[in-house]
Amino acid sequence: MIELRANKGPTGRLLRQLLQQKGLLARPGQARGVVNYGHGGGSELPTLNARAGTFNKYVELQRLHEKGVQTVPFARTRAELNGVALARRIHHTRGTDIVVVRDGQAHRGGDFYTSLIPKRREFRVWGFRRKPIACYEKVLTYARKLGLRGRSREIWNWRNGYAYNFLHPDGVPAALKALGAQAVDALGLDFGAVDIIEGEGGRLYVLEVNTAPGVEGPRWGLTSLVNHIALWAAGGYKRRNGEAKA
Repeated sequence: MIELRANKGPTGRLLRQLLQQKGLLARPGQARGVVNYGHGGGSELPTLNARAGTFNKYVELQRLHEKGVQTVPFARTRAELNGVALARRIHHTRGTDIVVVRDGQAHRGGDFYTSLIPKRREFRVWGFRRKPIACYEKVLTYARKLGLRGRSREIWNWRNGYAYNFLHPDGVPAALKALGAQAVDALGLDFGAVDIIEGEGGRLYVLEVNTAPGVEGPRWGLTSLVNHIALWAAGGYKRRNGEAKA
């Protein structure tokens, strides 16, 4: 039986509902393990994602780079990057913080900056303990419905008409799955959803790792996560390899 610590929002509520349906949620004081969904912090009990929230988005990129994960080029200041850049905030969700800074244009409003890599495709890979468990591709879906004439096409977020479509595992390149699982593990996480772009030359770049990815209904990634949490509980709430007991 587990205690769920989730950020407020529809996905956290949905995750709680799915866990409740499987009979996994403990009554107060009776939990044998803890699951953090975007909610950082450890516990005396075995905890999935105890390291969630340990790094802000800039430090996260630094850590990924140090661990050999291919990320988009990033810097603390605009002057350190050539070409078009994206101004970012160290805490953000759904890409609503992004500001496109054109080539040669100065900008001081970002906490950090990333290079705008011309991309062919964008993906989200869910990973659980070094294993990819679901993959989606971001595609233009709602443009006509939302009346997006004149909006930025560099920023592929929901406000600009993009949404995630599930990809069948047989159609997901091995390199994409491996990079997603590598990024989650590099941050010392048990699970996460990794945003990855494919550049025009076919090279893959990690944008960020989400510890509380939003979903539209009980889609494959969230249901797969719930199933893995159930297996974790059934297997005795195993801690991470090398993690000292509290």
